[in-house]
Parts: sequence; structure tokens; C-alpha cells
Amino acid sequence: MRDRSKVSLVCTTVAGAVIVSAFAHQSKAAFPVAANTCGDFAAVWNKKPKQLAFAGCQLEPSEPDAVPKARYRLEGNDAIVIEQFLQREFGMAPLRFICCGWEPVVAKGDARLLKLGSYRDDRGITYQIAMYSGETPIATRQQWSAIDTFRVEIVQQTQP
Repeated sequence: MRDRSKVSLVCTTVAGAVIVSAFAHQSKAAFPVAANTCGDFAAVWNKKPKQLAFAGCQLEPSEPDAVPKARYRLEGNDAIVIEQFLQREFGMAPLRFICCGWEPVVAKGDARLLKLGSYRDDRGITYQIAMYSGETPIATRQQWSAIDTFRVEIVQQTQP
């Protein structure tokens, strides 16, 4: 009999946690989302074009805490549209072919400076946004459709 009451208590606690969790998801004002929470950031911000496929999120080790990094994929056919969207919405630099792939770089003389996009959410958390290709021999924009996949990464930079 005693074992049953323990099981019942655990089940009640678990069920209560699920209900609270579901309510917290709908009411962010009452239960703010914790910093360093992984997820589909672009969808949460209502800034996710249909061509951008969420590929997952993980915590990247850093000092002193883990930093969430959301990853997205898109086809080469959609790269120009997504690049323009990221430039307009987040201030990311146009992609340039450097050595072996495409990345958001600003050229100043002989210098090449990485210029990522940025976003500050309504909680004051800042994020960096970047678009890349994998290693490819394709060095002209006109051939981007021949690149199978580009990647977009959104990395949390600060906490509230």
C-alpha cells in the first residue's frame, strides 16, 4: 500500500509539471523563457521564411555557460532570397566566396571582415545570425542553385 502512494505522488507531480509547462508555453509573460534555452529562434521571432528548414538546436560550450545555437538548412535555389532576407532583417553582410565556400564578409582593401547579422529580442537577449555554404568549388552567385545546401546559424550572445 505504501508503494502505491509513492507512485501516485510521483504521477501527480509529473502531471502537475506537464500542466505548468504547457501553461508556461502559452503565457510567456507569467512564465518567462529561461536564457540558454534551445529552440527555433526564427519561428519564435516570427521571422522565419518558408524556405528555411529548422535543423535543430544545441548548447555550444563557452565560458562560463553553454550558448544555444539554432541551425537551419536551405536549398541553393533559395539562397539569394534568404541572403536578402537576412541582410534586410538582421544587417548581415552579403555572402562572398572566400577560399572554399560562401560566408558573410565585408571586404576593406585586402582585409576581409566577417559581418554577422544581429537581433535583440523583447527580453533583451542578443543573437548573431550568419549564412554559410559548405566547401564548394562554385565561386559565382549565378551558380548558387548548383549548391545543394546552405546553412544559417543563430547563436545567442547575451542573457537577459
